[in-house]
Amino acid sequence: MDDPKKSEELKDITQILEDVSSLLTFESPMLHSKAFNLQDSMAALEIMDKKMDCCEVPYQKEEILVLCDSKGVDGNEKREDQTPEQRLIFPRPAPTGLDDEVDTLPWNELTLDDAVYIAMEHLIRLESFLNEGSSIVESTYTCLYAHSSVMADMKDRLEPLSLTEQMQAMMIAATKGTLPQHIVYSSTLMIIQLTDLCRGIILNADIYEEEDFTGSTYSIQVFQDRDDESVVSVGRRVIEMIQKQEESLENQDGTSSLNALRAANLILGFELDMIGVITSMAGLSGLDSIKEELKKSQTIARAAVAKASQISTAMTELRKVKTESINVLIKRTFDSNVNCPLVGNAPLRKIVFREAEESLSLLQKIIRELDQVVCSILLKANTLGRIRHMMRNLSAATTNILTRSLVVLNLYFDEKIFGQYLLPEMIMNHLKQLSGVPDSIFTSTKEVPAFLNRLCKPVYDTLKVLTLNKNRQRSYIDVMLGDWASLREEAYIVDVAYHQESNASLPELQPYFSLYVLCVTIDLMDHYVDLGVELQLHCNEEELGIVFWYRDFLTSSLLSQITTMRQTKMLAKKMEVAEQVKRQQQQTQKQANNKTQKSGKKKGKQKKSSNSGGGNAGSIAMPITNPEDIEDDFDFLLLTLKRNMCRGMVRFFAAVRQAGLVPEKKYEFTTSQRIFEKRFELFSCIQQPPPLSYEDYLSGSDFSKVSQGDLWASTADSFRLSRSIIERLLAQIPLIDPDYSAVKEEELRQLAKVCVGNSIYLQKMIQAVNGKGESMPKIKIDNKTNRQFCMIKIE
Repeated sequence: MDDPKKSEELKDITQILEDVSSLLTFESPMLHSKAFNLQDSMAALEIMDKKMDCCEVPYQKEEILVLCDSKGVDGNEKREDQTPEQRLIFPRPAPTGLDDEVDTLPWNELTLDDAVYIAMEHLIRLESFLNEGSSIVESTYTCLYAHSSVMADMKDRLEPLSLTEQMQAMMIAATKGTLPQHIVYSSTLMIIQLTDLCRGIILNADIYEEEDFTGSTYSIQVFQDRDDESVVSVGRRVIEMIQKQEESLENQDGTSSLNALRAANLILGFELDMIGVITSMAGLSGLDSIKEELKKSQTIARAAVAKASQISTAMTELRKVKTESINVLIKRTFDSNVNCPLVGNAPLRKIVFREAEESLSLLQKIIRELDQVVCSILLKANTLGRIRHMMRNLSAATTNILTRSLVVLNLYFDEKIFGQYLLPEMIMNHLKQLSGVPDSIFTSTKEVPAFLNRLCKPVYDTLKVLTLNKNRQRSYIDVMLGDWASLREEAYIVDVAYHQESNASLPELQPYFSLYVLCVTIDLMDHYVDLGVELQLHCNEEELGIVFWYRDFLTSSLLSQITTMRQTKMLAKKMEVAEQVKRQQQQTQKQANNKTQKSGKKKGKQKKSSNSGGGNAGSIAMPITNPEDIEDDFDFLLLTLKRNMCRGMVRFFAAVRQAGLVPEKKYEFTTSQRIFEKRFELFSCIQQPPPLSYEDYLSGSDFSKVSQGDLWASTADSFRLSRSIIERLLAQIPLIDPDYSAVKEEELRQLAKVCVGNSIYLQKMIQAVNGKGESMPKIKIDNKTNRQFCMIKIE
């Protein structure tokens, strides 16, 4: 009822209330509008905090209101003492259809430009969903057209329902609705489908963090009257409608609609390509030709990347004639606060929607990753070593969660790695490649096949861990190491069983499986310690010195074991070549004897035949080097580089302490020993390599008996040697496929900068110490050049 002071007379509404109340039932005992929510009302009455319990949001001055200017959003007169910035309003309820009671959505008045900008906003919301970790109610379903009731309304108005309508549409090509309406409907439908596809993939992979992805849907009602085929069919039908319209306007010069049509065609085509690529990569299981399907996906992905660039150009042209009515349209059709009641009373997250060009660039990056990362791994990674090298890049912070999830889902399906390779066979080939294990060992005893099957799950885990964020890898390795520690004992039993089976031919025990398990274990330990440095968990000079000292021990142990395996492999190769030469010579001699007996040829010809046999033997005697051998040599040299750099860092920190540039760290509530024990507590369950103690560190890092000059010279030599190894690695990189390389050229150059920088700062420290100035220089740890190895700056 109006204010009595402003109304000339009062009106009796008793009869109206009686008539309305007579319609009430037990199921609906209250008079309310469709926007009323009993739960929200009860919460507000109980707590009386409207901002929290009713999810009220600040009223923005620039907000577009459909109501007349003299009234607020609730229909009441505005209070003059309340400015727009101070007022709180309840967010508009979710629409119930196109002709919503709160605000009808633009439909009959839609133009081509309107439809294009709405479709572009859909892509911006999709990019926010994939890159910002925002939930679907904060991204896709901020579009009012995407709500289930509106989608059902649009489908009823645009798609033929009855059989008669379907036949008429097929025979006379008649369509219901206008072209802009069909563009909005098909774009919204495909964005809903893309959101659903991506969300299902990420949830099934289950490797996401909170900053990557929000799994909750907050019970929002999703439009279900759709499937993959129907969505693609609708998209293609609308694209055909656009293309026909383009053809009719091509002969008309200067038409403004042509640019809008081209932009709409590109946007819908881009959405269709994304659906095709993601659907294909998520559904490889059961296919006969996985590689052919992946190559098709690569073709579609590259077409989508090209379309994204064309969309950006088209939108730039359209913005030149953009009017204020477009801004009004976007505010009416996209509302970031519409789903606030579903999210609840928690403080609202600040969701950022980027500009169109930036969103398109990020979507391009995601699709390139699907092509260059997912497809490349599935097509090219055919050995365990190559899989590990190709998957190490996945843990980088810039890799999208969708990319990593697709790799995890396709890592093992149809009981094969990537659906193509049996894991026991891959482990066998890896053993052969690393240590030259003979084929006979895999069929010698029943223990060997059983152990290979036992290795499958732990080896799979070493691959899966590389798809996680680096901060999550440490906790995953924590679980894995216990399993690998027990595997070493089982591996030793298998080695003993094989030795007993072939005691006559093998006088000494050959620990093939024990060495393999030990190498994987040490590599996991080293990766765990390295992650602590990369994530900057060690915050002072003392802790960094301890970490690099422990890494020096681990890399040295790993080098020792790999050297043993390489020697075993080289010996096996020499024996194999010698056996081949012997068989070839026997065969050649036998052939020569047979020819002599049958044909009685001259001695000169017999001599020529013998020489040719010797030439064949000489050609066989050279071991064949394959690409995998080159990759293994590169990995071995890289590991040597890391060992030398760790030693250089340990000696540099020791020199800094010896020079008195770092004060002794004193703790009030803990000790250095306790910190050491907690840092490496994980390794206490591992017998080999033996866990190191704090006493080991004190004795191993004690350079008190080394003169200052010798320590400086030793430190400089370590960085000089590391620099020379980097040059050798840079020379070998062109020989290796970039996808199979354990390190990129850019990272090697970063390490070279660290070596050069530390060498320069070492000389600067020597000059400062020898100069005996009144003020001693200060040190600063720089992790920006390279995250694995720091630069110790002297300032």
